[in-house]
Amino acid sequence: MTNRSVAEGQPLPDEQSAGEGNDEAFAVLAEAVTSLMQPGNRPPTGSEIRLDMKRRTYGGFNPKALGYKRFRDFLDDAEAQGFVVIDRDRPGDVAVTIPGIRQASSQSSVIRRDLWKAFIDWNPAFVRYFAFDQNRAIVIPKVAAPLEPSRYATIRGRIKDEPENFCEIKPVSYNVQHQWMQEFTANVSEEKTRTLLQKSLESEKPAKMFAAVLRTLPSVQQAWYGKLRDGVDVYVQEWLASDARLADVEIYAPRTIESESAPGKHANHSVSESEKGLIEAASVLASNSMGISKNLAQFLLSSSGEKERGSSDLRSSLHAAIDRMPDEELRKIVIPVGYLFEA
Repeated sequence: MTNRSVAEGQPLPDEQSAGEGNDEAFAVLAEAVTSLMQPGNRPPTGSEIRLDMKRRTYGGFNPKALGYKRFRDFLDDAEAQGFVVIDRDRPGDVAVTIPGIRQASSQSSVIRRDLWKAFIDWNPAFVRYFAFDQNRAIVIPKVAAPLEPSRYATIRGRIKDEPENFCEIKPVSYNVQHQWMQEFTANVSEEKTRTLLQKSLESEKPAKMFAAVLRTLPSVQQAWYGKLRDGVDVYVQEWLASDARLADVEIYAPRTIESESAPGKHANHSVSESEKGLIEAASVLASNSMGISKNLAQFLLSSSGEKERGSSDLRSSLHAAIDRMPDEELRKIVIPVGYLFEA
């Protein structure tokens, strides 16, 4: 443990001795490290963790106020008390992990795209199979339709005549994925973000709105994709174990695929981006007739010290969000007709 003191040997004013009563700070540290340890990513660095802790505490985290001269001293003390494990051998900044949690290899943790699509799309109008001779998952309509592409009829015929060449894939159901969304939302530590996600899950199309809100909050989206990948991975592993023919199937893809299948991976964790993202998320909900835009915007600005200029910030964020929205979503925005004609 490291005690910071002045030259005369007396503790600095308003600073406690390092390690005394810091369990709350260590808990925030563990939460930050856990959220940053996503499958396929390298372990988070000390700098990344410090930024995330500041974001989680709205800038309140300060190692010196806890009695440490440097953030590194805080990490050393946390390791000594069993909260984290520090990798001091990597080049540059140290890497930090949680005891007992193994960081997955980047080359063996990302589910290949064809399998990912087959397991994650719960649409009951389709059926999914793994074709051994093609070494890929295929998704086709369950029921034949007039004028459909001939390849669908060909595949159906092969599945019927050559069952040994196919293995059915049962996707993760909507109910299970919706439960994951609820669990993820309940574990979000930031009240404002949690409220937005809860509102999205109360909408008529919760999965669609949940995804729309996450697109405005990159760092939260990154954490969600981590939970989603972990959940889907369990289903894929159970599928592998269900049929001996799948023993040699490689279910993981090179890391280059991950950046395409997991948006938000390289998220910026700055507080300012988080505030703007929250306001944009509120505008997404408002544009879908959720009827909460004014109160929610006030809620988002209430603790940021931005009340006086909140109106201009909100307008700017709404303009930016609208510029990014596709025509389909723009048509859903409810605007008093007078505003469309006033000069």
